[in-house]
Amino acid sequence: MSWLGFSFAVLSFFVLHAVPVQPPVKAWISARFTARGFALLYSAISTLKVVWILVAAAQAPYVALWTQMVWHKLLALILMYVSF
Repeated sequence: MSWLGFSFAVLSFFVLHAVPVQPPVKAWISARFTARGFALLYSAISTLKVVWILVAAAQAPYVALWTQMVWHKLLALILMYVSF
C-alpha cells in the first residue's frame, strides 16, 4: 500500500465520524436499526476503520524526518528519569 492508501483510510475514518452523527443521518439510521443497533454498528465500523488505518500505516513507505544522533537517546533517558 502507498501513501494514497493510507490517506484514503484516514479520510474515510474522518468521514465516518463526521457524517453518521449529523442529526438527520443519525435519525434515519436509528429509525432502521434502533438506537442500540446504531451504536453497535457505528462501533463495529469504527473498530474496522482503526484496524484499516493501522494496516495502511504499517504498509506505507518509511520516511525519516531526521537522523537519530547518539545524544537523542541520552536526552530521552535523562528527561524520562526527571519526569518521574
